[in-house]
Amino acid sequence: MRAWGMAGIWGCLALLISACSYSPDPAAGTSDAPGDTGADGPLNANCFGQLGTICLQNLPTAPYSIGNTTSTTTTDISASCEPLTNDSNITGCVLAGTSLTVDGRLLGVGARPLILIATDGPIIIEQSVDVASHRDPAARGAGSDSPG
Repeated sequence: MRAWGMAGIWGCLALLISACSYSPDPAAGTSDAPGDTGADGPLNANCFGQLGTICLQNLPTAPYSIGNTTSTTTTDISASCEPLTNDSNITGCVLAGTSLTVDGRLLGVGARPLILIATDGPIIIEQSVDVASHRDPAARGAGSDSPG
């Protein structure tokens, strides 16, 4: 009787493993089972964002323009903020239009972030969007943490 040795065992194992393959007959057709992947794209056409999702209750139908110095409070959602749906996983004060132009100075103050959305056109900032706190506890920048 002959001893196999390690080389013989590995050779046999390689032969067995290479024999264990299956290639389906392409003439047999495709599977009739549905795919197991989800739909591509957003679930809601009113939703925006990649790192988080912001969903507007209604898409804007007109451009949004700020011509003078305007202060927007983000802590308690004000009338200038667009209402969001429950599909949103980010809260904030959203200013939205088909396009958005800031010709004046836009100040955002409060605990929630200030979010600008243009659905069909550009966002043009001619002056400034200021969300800084400037060391004033009464006018904390939009999205800032509470002092202390």
